[in-house]
Amino acid sequence: MTGHGPTTDTQILHETEELIRRAFPGDWTVTAIREPGSGRTPASTLLALGAPGGEQATFVIKVKHSRGAQVLLSAVGPLARSANLTEGGALPLVVAASLSPRSKQVLVERGVSYADATGTCGSRPNGWASSST
Repeated sequence: MTGHGPTTDTQILHETEELIRRAFPGDWTVTAIREPGSGRTPASTLLALGAPGGEQATFVIKVKHSRGAQVLLSAVGPLARSANLTEGGALPLVVAASLSPRSKQVLVERGVSYADATGTCGSRPNGWASSST
């Protein structure tokens, strides 16, 4: 991580992708997939997480710059709709440079996984195992 933390969407995505990659054993795969938008579907980033046995989970990612729970709440509905529009029904995932404890709680209560560049991640049921480092 950089000394001042990531500031752009690309930096935040890269650092949280690396965090998630380090959180799993080496035989798991973590792949970020950038998809351009079309028509009424906005551009999105997907994260595919693959287990050695072939099981896979796909997350649709929303980068947020605010740590506040209220701002994050406004993103949950659109993110869930984007996740439902993906082929196979991806799981929603919010990534940020940093998330407050209350923001993390609100996201998990609403069934949204999270990861931030400070080294924490948490999961909704049926996502990856909850963890915090």
